[in-house]
Amino acid sequence: MQPRRANTISYLSRRDSVPGRGQRSPEMPQHSLGILRLAEVIHTDTREFRRQLRRCCGKPKSSTVHDLRVASRRLMVWCDLLKWLGVESMVSGVRRDLKRLFRALARLRDTQVQLELLSNAPASLEEAARHCRRWLRRREKKETKRVRRRCLGIRPSRFAEELLDSLQAPAVSDRFRGNPPRLEKHLNRWRRRLVKRVLHASRRIDPVDPATLHRFRVTLKPLRYCSESLAYLGPVTDQFPLGSLRRMQSALGNVQDAEVFLAWLRGAKAAHPRRVEELRNLERWVDRRRDLLLGKFFRAPHWKALRTAQRRGG
Repeated sequence: MQPRRANTISYLSRRDSVPGRGQRSPEMPQHSLGILRLAEVIHTDTREFRRQLRRCCGKPKSSTVHDLRVASRRLMVWCDLLKWLGVESMVSGVRRDLKRLFRALARLRDTQVQLELLSNAPASLEEAARHCRRWLRRREKKETKRVRRRCLGIRPSRFAEELLDSLQAPAVSDRFRGNPPRLEKHLNRWRRRLVKRVLHASRRIDPVDPATLHRFRVTLKPLRYCSESLAYLGPVTDQFPLGSLRRMQSALGNVQDAEVFLAWLRGAKAAHPRRVEELRNLERWVDRRRDLLLGKFFRAPHWKALRTAQRRGG
């Protein structure tokens, strides 16, 4: 085992005064893309992850779980960036642990969203909704215990050490320290690669095939969080503004929630044959809701902007 570095964040001249997201660095210009500014933003994101993790160790509410998922996704984006810069071996363990936590959070989040969706069910479906709530509450307790175990088994300080240590590796430090334009060039190339993936997945969207929408959303997430992260390092200007990315992901997230609930209802019908007719009526209601959300997505301005980007070839 390698000895621990004496000063993990030696790039940060004043650890206690690291600026938050969107704040100006006291040592460097706001839009400088140097290694120091990159380390500052990564350090800020690890502190936010630690804060959200502490909140989720208690009773994970829907909003708390969502905030921790966002913080986890941001750190995974930094792992992807450092992998792109050539230090994959130093961050692979962090990304693996984050992925496990994210999957546990996703299962709990799906259950909580389904319970929220049932609260909007019409009165005519109250009997089926009541049975579903009882089954989902049981699953929520199980998933909550799993999330707590995952949260208690994570040391955020290790994440911060490994992510910031990777910036001191020769593959990063020797190539980019003191050369912000070169680092900026690599970051923009990484983002253009994500844009190409989004355009490639968008051309294969079939409104009647949920799998194509899911694949598109999977490619959209890294681009959205990459754009948000790079926006704190420098201006990001292209055919995918941040607001459009957020709206697309939110709209597709609502569709995805309905799809996951439909899949769960199909399993519930198989597990409870005496409730098939009640569950079938609830399934029809969720299916109509999903169709309305799909129509809203395809009529939205961000979808038209995406089609324009496709015609331009990205």
